[in-house]
Amino acid sequence: MTQVRWRRYRWDLELPAGKLGDKVRGGTPYEVELLADIAAERPVGAAFDVGAYFGNHAAFLAVVCGLRVHAFEADPERAELLRRNVERLGVTVHDWAVGAGGKAHWVKGQRLAAGGDVSVYAIDQVLDVAGLAVVKLDIEGMERQAIGGMWNHLERDRPLVYVEAHEGDPGQDLKQLGYVKEGRLEGRMDKWACR
Repeated sequence: MTQVRWRRYRWDLELPAGKLGDKVRGGTPYEVELLADIAAERPVGAAFDVGAYFGNHAAFLAVVCGLRVHAFEADPERAELLRRNVERLGVTVHDWAVGAGGKAHWVKGQRLAAGGDVSVYAIDQVLDVAGLAVVKLDIEGMERQAIGGMWNHLERDRPLVYVEAHEGDPGQDLKQLGYVKEGRLEGRMDKWACR
């Protein structure tokens, strides 16, 4: 276990081997610029961490921001690590793929592509989470499908959306809802708001 620290906050995470785990081993959360931006917005309510991996962002959103967090991770091994890290912090873990529905398959063990044997669910068809304040999307190319699958939540609650665009432009879809791109964080995560 590694104690992660940000300002006066502390929490423990079991870290994965590899690059991302190494970035957190010193005790600083991964993507701290992004996380600090979220905290500065002072969100209230709920958050979706889609592509939560080991829980770095989900833990921060729960501990620092005090949000009711729903963390989504489709990879079974990663989902188990996520569960060990964040359920004790009150985070709800969903071990299924987020998209517009249908089926997908694993490509190189790290990303999903259309067609296959992995079930993909639209959040709007499975959950109704009131007061959604923040959405973080980093799901290796399925961001546009995920936005389509949570359209009702986005339209109703107008949460801040932080999205990594691997393929396609999820901003096209967000603009239809009145969102405006406010910047780029960590060199790859676009911040969208509907104020």
